[in-house]
Amino acid sequence: MKTKIVIVFLFCFSATWAQSLNGLWQVEKVELAGQMMTPQAKWIHLKDGLFEGGNGLLQNGAGSYNWNAEQSQLSLNDTLGFEDPFEPFLVSFLEDKMIWERSEEGQQLKVTLMKTATKPLRPRDGAVGIWVPEPEDSLAFLFLSWTGNYTEQYKEGRRFTGLWQAHPHREELTLVPWDRNQKPRRYKIETGPWNVLSLQLIDKPEQVLIFSRRRKFPD
Repeated sequence: MKTKIVIVFLFCFSATWAQSLNGLWQVEKVELAGQMMTPQAKWIHLKDGLFEGGNGLLQNGAGSYNWNAEQSQLSLNDTLGFEDPFEPFLVSFLEDKMIWERSEEGQQLKVTLMKTATKPLRPRDGAVGIWVPEPEDSLAFLFLSWTGNYTEQYKEGRRFTGLWQAHPHREELTLVPWDRNQKPRRYKIETGPWNVLSLQLIDKPEQVLIFSRRRKFPD
C-alpha cells in the first residue's frame, strides 16, 4: 500500500512540474556573471516535449526539450540553431516565475522567465511601416521596410536610402545610408502605441522626431 502511495505521489509530482513548464514564457532578465544581458522581447513556448522560441515577431528557434523531473533539469535541442555544448539548466519556480541556472565557460548564467498570454513585441516590430512627420515638414515620409531597408523621401524630390538596424538589447535604431558621404544616425526609439513613432537623435537629444503611421505612401 505504501509503495502504491509513493508511486502515485511521484507521478503526480512529475506531472505537475511538466505541466508547469508548458506554456508561453517571456524572458524577464538574463544575468551572466552578475551582468545584465537581457535580450529584447525574448520568448519561448514549451509544450509536450517541443518548443519554439524567438524575439518579438521573429521566430529563431524550434526543436525539442528533455525534462528530467527527478533532478529538475531542462535540456533544449534547437534544430534551427547551434548544438548546445553546455550542461542542462537547473530549473526552479518562484511564485509565477521560472528560473533557469547553469554555468557557461566558468560563468554563472541565470535566466528568469514569466508566463505571458501573448508574445512580447520589440521596438523593431512596431517600427516597420510608412511614417509621416508630425507636424509636417520638408520630409514627406520615412519608410522602414521589414527587409531592413529604409527610404527618406523629401517633398522637393530628394531621396535617401540605406539600411536600418535595431539594437538587440537597447531601444536604439540606427540609419546607415548607402551613400558613404553620409554618416550613420543613431536614435533612441519609442513605438507605442502602434500608430506613433518617436526618434530622438542620440548625439543631439534635443532633436526629437515624431511620426504618425500611414497605410499608404503620400501622394
